[in-house]
Amino acid sequence: MIYQLTNYLKVQLNTYIFVSEGFLPKSSDNSIAIRQGPGQDSHFDIRTDFSVQIISRNVDIVVGKVAIDAVYNLLKNRFGLVLPTVTVDSVVYPELTTSQITPNQTPSKMGTDENNRWLWVFNSTIII
Repeated sequence: MIYQLTNYLKVQLNTYIFVSEGFLPKSSDNSIAIRQGPGQDSHFDIRTDFSVQIISRNVDIVVGKVAIDAVYNLLKNRFGLVLPTVTVDSVVYPELTTSQITPNQTPSKMGTDENNRWLWVFNSTIII
């Protein structure tokens, strides 16, 4: 699910750099990381709830905030969003339709990292 979501964001917000599964050492100073927590099956429905954390990192505090807000506004309270098929390292991840995407909070400032890049974050639950 994380690769389909990252691909969707890359297409919809193509002026930003997105990285799956957290920042890598070679990642741009100004990028947005998408991290997936473990899926959790619901006991009453046939569905899986995924925890997703989105972190914006930027050398400019305002540009970083604008970036995290763009992602937040695109994803908040979405129903039936189709995440496209994507191939990563020769593995095909099929198209998924989400039941619901719900933010757990609004974007908040985490401070700076060891290289003085500003970090903004929000968490969402994505139901498949």
